Formats: sequence, C-alpha cells, structure tokens
Amino acid sequence: MIKNFKFVFFAVLIAAFSFLGSCMSEDKSPSATIVGTWSFDSYSLKEATINGQTALTYLTSVMGLSPQVAQSVQVLFLSGIIEEAELETTKFTFNADGTYVVRVDGMEEDSGTYSLQNNNTKLALTSVNGDQDFDVTSLTNNKLVLVLDESEPFDVNSDGTDEAVEFAIEVTLVK
Repeated sequence: MIKNFKFVFFAVLIAAFSFLGSCMSEDKSPSATIVGTWSFDSYSLKEATINGQTALTYLTSVMGLSPQVAQSVQVLFLSGIIEEAELETTKFTFNADGTYVVRVDGMEEDSGTYSLQNNNTKLALTSVNGDQDFDVTSLTNNKLVLVLDESEPFDVNSDGTDEAVEFAIEVTLVK
C-alpha cells in the first residue's frame, strides 16, 4: 500500500510540474512563469484524516496511542509515502510547447503534457502513467508550491477492515 502511495505521489508530482510547464493562458500560449526547470525544495504533510477524523485524533482516541506516539506514527507514515532522498534529485522541466519531462538522478522517469487551469490554481499533467491534478497554492518566477490530495483505503489498525485515509502533501519547487 505504501509503495502505491509513493507511486501515486510521484506521478502526481510529475503531473503538477508538467501542468505548470505548459501554463496556458486564454489564448493557449504558455506562461513564462512555469516554463523552465524546477527542483525539489521541501515538502510537508498539510493534513491527514482517517475515517473523517484528523489522523492524530484517530490515533489517540480510536487506537489509544499517546499524543507523542501518534505524532511519531504520523511522521513514519509520511516518510513511507515520500522518500525525500529521491525527491532531492528530481527535476521537472516544463517546456513552452506544453510538454514536460521529469528526471531523477538525470534519468528520464516520466514525460507528457501539462496545462494550468482555473486561473493558474490547478496543474493538470497527462502521461502514459495517467492523469494527475495538483492544486497550485503559489506560482512565481522562481517558486512553485503544489498540493496533492489523495485518498486510499488502508487497514490502519490491522482489524481486517480498511479505513478511509485522506491526506494532503504540500511540495515546494524552485527554479
């Protein structure tokens, strides 16, 4: 399940960069702001819920964990989704023609097309790995902040029944 989260996150991240790369205006010409090569800067868990409760509330009230242990479990969960070392060598290139390429350690990992939508608040990436949409919370000439919202069924408490796990990860990229 964690590997699926990693793949989905990576695919979404790629899609987000692709979308910003093509950054289309009303006349379908790309915005100069997104065009270029972007590098990973940082990420954070913006929010996480389990069965509609905050992750920390669920872990403490339903599972009976102490607040300190619940916080540690949440951090471990996030680190299982995202491997920061892998992100640190990831570069997204958005081209003026609406195409993008993602490279990890210099090797091409994904490519496709991108577009900015809803007044540059959504980045849509399309590749052979599937479509991915990101919320764009900030886009300047040298900084791009994307939020990936995901939901997956996952048996958090090992009772044989999947819980509804939702999370939002914020990723900052810089030129």
